Amino acid sequence: MIQELIKSGVNKVNVSLNAHNKITYNQICNPKFDETFESIIKFIKKAKEVGLKTEVTAVTIPEIEITKVNEFANRMGVKFSSREYIRLFWKKKLIYQIKSNILN
Repeated sequence: MIQELIKSGVNKVNVSLNAHNKITYNQICNPKFDETFESIIKFIKKAKEVGLKTEVTAVTIPEIEITKVNEFANRMGVKFSSREYIRLFWKKKLIYQIKSNILN
């Protein structure tokens, strides 16, 4: 996959990791496949190895220990940045509209 990205002109990848270990990752992300965390780590390392600018990101929610994810990224030798969690403001409005339509 990485070679295809390079061939298509990609020179930078951002990877949303959202955890510093498999247990936390599985609790937060609820992946479909058991080896998802390991596959993501393998991808990050390979991307860095072949020269892609590689950045790991995490969302700032209480369940994620941002400092630990940052340290984990640093140990892999890649850049880290956090992303602010933005609530889905429209979700409450949508639920209200659905309830209103049902009642009317």
